[in-house]
Amino acid sequence: MESYARGKWVILQSSISLDKPNPYINYDLQKFGLLSNEEIDPSQVVDVPKQLLPDIKACFNLLPKRRIVDCLVQHFLKEVNWIYELVHSSNLLTRYESWWTALAVNQIEEVEFCVLLLRICAYSAQFLPSRAYTADTICGVSITSIREHCSRVASGLSRVYESTGGPRSLTGVQHLSFAACYLMNEGRMKEAWYVIGDAIRLAQDLGMHLEVTAAATATQSHFNDLEKEMRRRAFWNLYIWDRSVPNKGFFTFSVAHNLISGGPILLPCTL
Repeated sequence: MESYARGKWVILQSSISLDKPNPYINYDLQKFGLLSNEEIDPSQVVDVPKQLLPDIKACFNLLPKRRIVDCLVQHFLKEVNWIYELVHSSNLLTRYESWWTALAVNQIEEVEFCVLLLRICAYSAQFLPSRAYTADTICGVSITSIREHCSRVASGLSRVYESTGGPRSLTGVQHLSFAACYLMNEGRMKEAWYVIGDAIRLAQDLGMHLEVTAAATATQSHFNDLEKEMRRRAFWNLYIWDRSVPNKGFFTFSVAHNLISGGPILLPCTL
């Protein structure tokens, strides 16, 4: 797995050209004019470090055109999300619509949502072609190229987000979980195990291994029933993966059994 020093990730807008190869740009998408290159509203309130704005804008400009993302999101919701149900379909669709309308590159939580969206797109593309969508291209570009492009841009934007020092949230656990799903589907089990470990540590830091009760801390007490349920689903998926991903016996489990014995967190239900 590629490793980069935390906070040192830089993507310069000036490098995004055919004359200067960039490992995060897919030239099929560029050739067909299918990169977003969306105009960012300069009046947006800034809550990310200003020195990182060029890097974030550069990543946003590498988003595929909306018709490609729409196709992948719709396929994910109809054919893929049922496998782990890491996100709530209606909530994701509502937030996706509002996010694309605003493209709030200056808002930390919206940048993190973009990472989640790209991870979902890459993961969704692994299930194409399918019975419902038999073509091996979207808008003339191979699904393999789109899948790899979304994965690379998500990795780049994720590192930029980390360097902002932004708050950690369920969204972060979700996008790490989808990154692990992507790697498991690729057969890259050791890399997936590392990512699962990162997601578990973040989940524990957020208290997701504990049930939110009337005695919960102030940071937990504002969760509604849906948010509580999605936290449970995320944690239990991670717990299962931690024990099922082959690691050849070289590693210990990231979640100790005594952490959950006695039922500190309820099992997921069906929404």
